[in-house]
Amino acid sequence: MSTRFQDDGRTIWDFMGDILVECPGCGACAHVLPKDPRHASYNGPRRVTCLRCGYARDASDPRAAKAKARPSWQQARRMDGHPRQGSTSFYPPRPTDTFLDLPLYLQTPCAGHTFWALNPAHLAWLESFLAADLREDVSPVRRKTAVSALPQWLILARRRDEALRAAARLRARLLE
Repeated sequence: MSTRFQDDGRTIWDFMGDILVECPGCGACAHVLPKDPRHASYNGPRRVTCLRCGYARDASDPRAAKAKARPSWQQARRMDGHPRQGSTSFYPPRPTDTFLDLPLYLQTPCAGHTFWALNPAHLAWLESFLAADLREDVSPVRRKTAVSALPQWLILARRRDEALRAAARLRARLLE
């Protein structure tokens, strides 16, 4: 029995309610949320909060500028945990949230690229897209959907198994 994925017209902005990022204080999972959920907008004020160490900053807080600079423990290590060889840039490029420029918590190397998700809902959506044998576009509105914004390497059938393994690694990271 084949599985089916139907593109319902969601955009990447539909997943931006709660973005999981690495905490600038301790490196654990932190949340970037709207400051006022009743008046949340796509580009409204946001706040980063870590439940592990208590780190909390607003995007408008002058101390939040420190959050935009990568902590020294991140600069000293590559994504795979090994020390850098005299390089100050991230390799591969690390995806960040669009509000505070903090590195996403859900990211892993995959097929020479970085596979990432904003939160568990985005990860579940990506997994359903990747696992589908048949992908249909049933969106009534023609706009840039999240499916049309996916990189070509992720859409290719030959990368499907590797991408699904990367999604499973991210799912396991959520349970840590």
